[in-house]
Amino acid sequence: ESLNIPVKDFIQKCKIYLFGFLTPVGILFFLFFGAPVFLVGGIEWKKSDILILEAKTILTEKQIQISSDILKKKRAVKILLVFDDSLNANKFIGLKENYPEEIKSAFLRNGISEDKILFLKFDGTKISNFNLFGKEVAKFLVTASVKSVLIQTGEYQSNRYFSAYKSVLNPLGIEVTIFPEKSKFSSTSWFGSEEGIETITKELIMQMYYSIKGYK
Repeated sequence: ESLNIPVKDFIQKCKIYLFGFLTPVGILFFLFFGAPVFLVGGIEWKKSDILILEAKTILTEKQIQISSDILKKKRAVKILLVFDDSLNANKFIGLKENYPEEIKSAFLRNGISEDKILFLKFDGTKISNFNLFGKEVAKFLVTASVKSVLIQTGEYQSNRYFSAYKSVLNPLGIEVTIFPEKSKFSSTSWFGSEEGIETITKELIMQMYYSIKGYK
C-alpha cells in the first residue's frame, strides 16, 4: 500500500500544525519580548496642581532631582510626598531617625521652597493594598481642592499607577497624568540581564493583579 500523502492533505496538516502550535508560541513570544509596551501608559503628562511621589521605600537622589526639576520648570505647583511612616521604625540600616525631615532637607538643597513640600503619612503595616492607600490620598486631595495630579513613578510602573490612581481620582473630578522616570532597561535590552528580567516579570505580574482587582 502506498504511503504517499496527497498534496491537499499534506497542506491541510501543515495549516493545522502552524495555527495550532506555532501561532500560540508566536503570541507568547510576542507577549514576552513586547512586555514593556503593555507596562507604559498615561505618560502624556500635563501641568498639574500637585506632583505625587510615593516614599514607600528610601528615595534615591535621582528621584529627588527629577521631582525638583519638575517643580522648577513649573510642571507642578507643589509636591506631595506620600510617606510610609513605618520606615522610621529603623527598618533600613543607616536611616536617620526622622526620614521626612531628611527628604525635606534634600529638596531645600535643590532650591525648592518649604511651602512647596507637602507630606501625607500612612502606616504601611496597616494599609497594605492600593484600595485603602488610594482612599487616603484621595481624601487629602479633595480636602486641598486639588483638580489635577502628576504621578512620578518608574517607566515600567507607569501604566499600573495610571490605571490605579485614575480609578480612584477620576470619579472625584481629579485629572491624572504620569511623569515616568526613565528606566535603565530599554524595550529591547531588558531581557539581556537578570535584573531586567526580574523587573519586567515582576511588573507584569503586578499589572495583571491590578487588572483583576479592577483598576482600569
